Amino acid sequence: MNKEINDRRYLALILFALVVFSANLFSGCRLLYPEPDPPSVTPANGGSGDCRAACDNLARLGCDGAEGSPGPDDVYGTADDVPCTAVCEDITTDDTVTLYQRCTAAALSCEAVDRCFEVN
Repeated sequence: MNKEINDRRYLALILFALVVFSANLFSGCRLLYPEPDPPSVTPANGGSGDCRAACDNLARLGCDGAEGSPGPDDVYGTADDVPCTAVCEDITTDDTVTLYQRCTAAALSCEAVDRCFEVN
């Protein structure tokens, strides 16, 4: 019976060590590649010159918005589609709206892109 208790303790110790190792491994990745903090509205979030990098990153990550706009007919794959860069450049001419181009271009995941739009 004493051997059985020692075996259980040993198994529990191994499982605990595995959990701690896994947590350190995955949290270490975030330390090596931190995601950008969402910017506030007032700092320079990027101009129309930053649209290409933002749209390229959206496409690379497979995030919503990479395809641009479906145009007036609201159907993608038709002649009136508007590419992501054109949508971005059009929106950046309005001083009250931003696509957070620099944050979007630096994001490492679609979730990080979403956080770019969470205004402080």
